[in-house]
Amino acid sequence: MGARSKADLFNLVERIIELHDNQKLSYKDIEKQLRSEGFNISRESIRRSHKSAKELSKTYVAAVEEAKGLVNVIKENPNTDMLEVTNALMTRHLFNFMRSVDELNFDDSGEVAKAINNLSNAQVRISKYKFDFSKGYEKAKEDILESIKKRLEKEYPDVVKILQKIIKEAGVNE
Repeated sequence: MGARSKADLFNLVERIIELHDNQKLSYKDIEKQLRSEGFNISRESIRRSHKSAKELSKTYVAAVEEAKGLVNVIKENPNTDMLEVTNALMTRHLFNFMRSVDELNFDDSGEVAKAINNLSNAQVRISKYKFDFSKGYEKAKEDILESIKKRLEKEYPDVVKILQKIIKEAGVNE
């Protein structure tokens, strides 16, 4: 981990954002203001700190939007879609993290490989669960149709036809 900026050390990040964004001061004017208050901080340090805070803010906004999207998917599809979306988000974040790393310096680099492998295995299991569920759902529909046919066909043939149509049309949100 790199050295902390002077803005962080002096706890000035929020103040810099306030002066630049709300009071519309230039980085040079912010430097003059802070130096007059006794802080030895350069214009470039102020600029980097402001840029870094803005980038972090964008990351948080994107994370909130992803969370909202995930909540909407869960509301609309309360089955394995939730697992797929969560798994896809985690995989994307892990790959984005890996792309942003300049140098791998982990105590145990095998942990990263395990995380990627676990995400891949999770996706395979989710697909298998969906397939098994679909097979089971179709088998249950067949069993119900057969049971209705055996019990009601002689006395209520019209009702049986209507029920068969309804059951055949029944589906699951996937």
